[in-house]
Amino acid sequence: MIEASLIIQQSIVISLCVIAIWATMWEGMVFGFIREWGENYLFENERKVAFDCPICMCPYYGSIVYFIAFFSLSEGWWPAIITYVVTIITAMGWNAILVKFLPENWYGE
Repeated sequence: MIEASLIIQQSIVISLCVIAIWATMWEGMVFGFIREWGENYLFENERKVAFDCPICMCPYYGSIVYFIAFFSLSEGWWPAIITYVVTIITAMGWNAILVKFLPENWYGE
């Protein structure tokens, strides 16, 4: 059985992990060199997925977090796949809410 509370909890954790990854790639931060390199060598859509857009980053970095921390086949394949998809989409929604309500350039870029 798929539990909504579990999906909400996991999606909040994934959302905050993706926001943390995004924050480490700002200029002057520990992985800021990835941003500097990417701005010179990646197309705009690739930059969004790699380090620019927490909503766009969520399916990629969020999937890694999900499979490391939460993935389980204890209830079978279909519930696991449905839970994974819904959790990632919900995490994208949390990131959309966070990004929408942040002031423009609040992190000093």
